[in-house]
Amino acid sequence: FLDFQSVTTALETEIQRAQQDARKLSIGIVGAMKAGKSSFLNACIFGGKDVLPKAATPMTAALTRIRYSETPQATVHFYERKDWDKIEDNAQKYDANLNNAYDTYCRAHAGSTERTLSLQEYERTLFHQNVSEVLKSAKELTQMVGSNSAILEHLGDADVLDGDIMAKLQDYVGARGRFTPIVNYVELEVNLPELEDLEIVDTPGLNDPI
Repeated sequence: FLDFQSVTTALETEIQRAQQDARKLSIGIVGAMKAGKSSFLNACIFGGKDVLPKAATPMTAALTRIRYSETPQATVHFYERKDWDKIEDNAQKYDANLNNAYDTYCRAHAGSTERTLSLQEYERTLFHQNVSEVLKSAKELTQMVGSNSAILEHLGDADVLDGDIMAKLQDYVGARGRFTPIVNYVELEVNLPELEDLEIVDTPGLNDPI
């Protein structure tokens, strides 16, 4: 009987916890990339201040979850290794497709009086118009890492930021942020009582290639 009572008490506690979680309303802000979702939330929730991180490019748009906390902080979650492996694989496919397409272009222009574009010119003009956004964005992310491959040691980890959160976030979501290319999503906890029963999710965009 005592064992049964212990189990039922624990179960009641779990049910109460689940009910409390279920009562928190989760609101997702959804739209196309660069449509102004972050600006909309900054205006509605943060009095027009640029609190929410904005993407350096559409390829580096990070999902942001916003909720209440008495102590403001941000938790930055990086891609898992398997996610990054897929990105690198797509970047390699980009290179392979580019080389094959350029070879075809050069053969087609052999003997032509027209000037043959260099590989860089061909990539920037003709190739970029036809390659998929998935491959293009994967190539961009790997280029952003470049020689800074040491940041890949952080894959699967999370960094907790406190103090001057917005200044520190620039290193994670800014155009020249050291960790920007490997950021998966950000959890932003702010001391706004209006958010006590809410969680707001600022999404990267419906047509986000990553």
